[in-house]
Amino acid sequence: MVSIRAMRYDEVGQVLTVDFRNWGGTTRYFNVPPSEWAQLQAVFAKAAYLQNVIAQRHRSEALLAA
Repeated sequence: MVSIRAMRYDEVGQVLTVDFRNWGGTTRYFNVPPSEWAQLQAVFAKAAYLQNVIAQRHRSEALLAA
């Protein structure tokens, strides 16, 4: 199960950065429109929305914790 620790959004670059609690890594999602960021903030099941919508539609880059 995915557990989100923190999220940040760069509206200019449309980059969503998510820090995960369960594996200590960070993932960036690119070209995320402000409407999807707003929806992610509004939903109760953020991890499910992230996996089922954001991750399916947008290129991502995983950054492992040092």
